[in-house]
Amino acid sequence: MMNFKNIIWLLFFGTGVITAGAQNLCPIEWVNQIAQFEDTTPIAFVRTVQPGLPYSTTNPVYFRSQLQTDALANVFRHDPRDPSFVEVVLPGLIGDGTRLEGTYVRAGSERLDGFFEAASSADGADFRFLPDTTVALPCNTVISECSRFDAVNAYYHVDQFARKFWVEQLGVNIDFQVDVKVHVGGDGAFATAPENVLKFRLGDIFMKNAALSDDIIYHEYAHLVAARLGFFPTSIQSDQTRALSEGYADYFTATYTNDPQIGEWVVTCPDRQNCVGPANDKELRSLVLDSDIWNWKFGFPSSDLEYGFCLRYHTGDGKCKASYNNFANRYVWGMIWSAAWWDLRIQLGPQIVDQLALKAVQNHTLETDFTDAVEHILWADQVFFSGQYNAVIRDTFRSRGFVLPLVQALDTPAEIPAFNFSIWPNPTSHTVEVKFDTQTTSTLTIAWYDLLGREIKNQKITPDHIGTQQVTLSTESLPSGVYMLTMEVGNKRESRQLTVIR
Repeated sequence: MMNFKNIIWLLFFGTGVITAGAQNLCPIEWVNQIAQFEDTTPIAFVRTVQPGLPYSTTNPVYFRSQLQTDALANVFRHDPRDPSFVEVVLPGLIGDGTRLEGTYVRAGSERLDGFFEAASSADGADFRFLPDTTVALPCNTVISECSRFDAVNAYYHVDQFARKFWVEQLGVNIDFQVDVKVHVGGDGAFATAPENVLKFRLGDIFMKNAALSDDIIYHEYAHLVAARLGFFPTSIQSDQTRALSEGYADYFTATYTNDPQIGEWVVTCPDRQNCVGPANDKELRSLVLDSDIWNWKFGFPSSDLEYGFCLRYHTGDGKCKASYNNFANRYVWGMIWSAAWWDLRIQLGPQIVDQLALKAVQNHTLETDFTDAVEHILWADQVFFSGQYNAVIRDTFRSRGFVLPLVQALDTPAEIPAFNFSIWPNPTSHTVEVKFDTQTTSTLTIAWYDLLGREIKNQKITPDHIGTQQVTLSTESLPSGVYMLTMEVGNKRESRQLTVIR
């Protein structure tokens, strides 16, 4: 029976004229044409057929009434920096296993297979194709040169990420099937929700084929999982909200691979024909970043941060080319956010931090900013770990320059403010009154920070009794501006924003 997507395809393209040009051919013609050019015949092997599970058309887990077949395939474990591709098993393909479709993913080539169509095997349930890792892929211009390996590699990594990380490790109910398309023109990759589509581009002059890089595949799939959890910002949301989305996609990728580098193979500038210039810039996308440089700084991070950027001159057309145009706020700020998560992972381990990240994402909305997000992390810690990591979470995100919430709200306050202090007048010109509570007579510090996170001055105060205190502080030496007034003793810390005017 023809499904709805095939009907849409037929309505739009089924009555068109098929010409000799490959891009004008209908999907079945693309498959037939490429089959004539395919010169990689897999080795024959015995196909294993497994019984299927109950299925209904309303069940979010797809196609389980049919037989499921395991198939052999060639893939890269990570990317073409591996010594060679490896042979793996693709578990649970639908039916006889001759199409690249299973419970969690359906994959195919945009050029060879068309829209919403799974790639086919070469002989039975066998996907042991050979990869093409040449620098300038001829598939960009010649359809017969498109490697059938690419869709298989993307399928394998999405399927493994869904099964092993999201379902088995984190207990997420993956109730959707993603459509993966490879051989898309241009650079990079992208995800679209709620359509549940991933597209991996071939690369052009500087970037490489995204379908061959496991971490790029995981990053984009993580966006779709977050969308199913209710968090998928679009271009109309704020830079902070979009940065959160990018940061989580990086973190979930890095914690699964246990590697803080993201997309290193794809974005590293290779030696290209007719190009001159530097091989690669010093910074790639990473979660291991200097916290003094990669710092949110209370809303004023450095505008000079760049990464994965390789500007080179192409002698063929006389133009300068950028290899990885990811120095917009949402990407740079997202790196700072993911770096904070990696810092936390180092201290607490992935078993705890992965769960904190998952629970935080589930509470984010399309209006969530960084401070809201930290509040959601503290909430997750309170609910699932009885608040035992509160101090570590606060210290970690504070060290990356994020403003922390004053009170963590649950049904009732889950966290009592450290000092419950107040300041007035605000704005002020000459002095500020600070009122606070203390349960100890230990010396505490009141420090002033500018919005770049630099300490301007500090003052030591030793209370003469337990309870409510009030002190007067001078602002005469401070120029006009906005400051963070921070009170600290031991591992307790609390901040207020103060404006000084002249």
